[in-house]
Amino acid sequence: MKMKSWWHYHHLTCSRTSVSRSPRLLSSVFRLFTQNVIFTLPMQILLTYPDDGLRLFQSMVPLGLLSIGTVVKEAGYTVRIIDFNHYHGNFRNDLLDWQPRIVGIGGTTPSRMKSFRIARQVKQALPGAVVVYGGVRYRPMEQVGLEIAYLLKRRKFNGIKVFDSTFTASRDHVLLFCETVRPFNLKWECEIRADTVDIELLRTMKEAGCYYVNMGLETSDDERLKKIAKGISTEQALKVLADCRELGILAKVFFTFGHPGQTFRECKQDIRFIRKHRKYIDFYAVTPGLKVYPGTRLEKEARKAGLISPDFSWVTSRPSLRNLILLEPSNTVILFQKGLGPLRLLQVALILLFSGLYSSREFMERMVKEFFKGLVRKVFPFYKTRSSVKGSPPSRG
Repeated sequence: MKMKSWWHYHHLTCSRTSVSRSPRLLSSVFRLFTQNVIFTLPMQILLTYPDDGLRLFQSMVPLGLLSIGTVVKEAGYTVRIIDFNHYHGNFRNDLLDWQPRIVGIGGTTPSRMKSFRIARQVKQALPGAVVVYGGVRYRPMEQVGLEIAYLLKRRKFNGIKVFDSTFTASRDHVLLFCETVRPFNLKWECEIRADTVDIELLRTMKEAGCYYVNMGLETSDDERLKKIAKGISTEQALKVLADCRELGILAKVFFTFGHPGQTFRECKQDIRFIRKHRKYIDFYAVTPGLKVYPGTRLEKEARKAGLISPDFSWVTSRPSLRNLILLEPSNTVILFQKGLGPLRLLQVALILLFSGLYSSREFMERMVKEFFKGLVRKVFPFYKTRSSVKGSPPSRG
């Protein structure tokens, strides 16, 4: 195992974690499982993350798994982690060799099939193993501060991003984060909601190092916002953007095109809204094609309207070729409807692109580069094995 990539696949010895939320894959199950079964410690626990597959962005390190692994290791268990984006061993053989009693599986909706495959492989090799999948949790802010300090001692960096779409849902949580991160003198980026921030909170965030916020507006049509239960208005969003501009905080705004019942004309109205308010928006995160996720209100409405086949299953579905029209290669369900099918949504994407509203040229170039790098790795698997070393990872103590 080359030292430059040892952390992808190792006996857990350190914590490289996110700064707000992380997968709660194992904590409650560990309590229930270990209370009813007697083990001789150390018990083997394996945490896994599926291959992200072909995508437009770089795969992300499964920071949440590393956080959970650290907590479990400190409780006295033996922990291993496999990130299948970088693992090239024989999984069945490693399972039989390691004999984990619990296997945690992370992942997302697009990678669910690969998560299911991991679960099947575990049960085939080790029928008695407990398999746990998914979940989120808040984390102690004291631990967040310790992790930032740990990383700063080992690697120089100037900023962090908080991946948490509900980061500002709790004002006290944000204030505590600001108090924790301020001494490090770091720049940081986070996601906010227009109905959970005001200029006072934004000012506190700015003073603590926040330089960039991401906010979802989705559409400029207030009636449409009510129908999708967004819980905000365009007036609220514009007020937050004006406050950010006054404080010198950069702002990214998310827009989606293809809401249930939305028309092509309404999409063009949203585009005009973006043009009109460009002075308040530093980066546009626009998505032509609404993605459907399991168990959501959107899924229920789409099924009721006949936009999703009655026999559709999240367990057996396969990627739609129509998704490729919108450059979406993953196994994601996109809402296509009469009047806003794949070709119409492609037209929306092209209007945004040629209007300079899709993203910066540099960002688009990076997306295309990552897409083709991923394609090469999928077509020529040997390409990515050059940085890997066969065999078991070295012991880290």
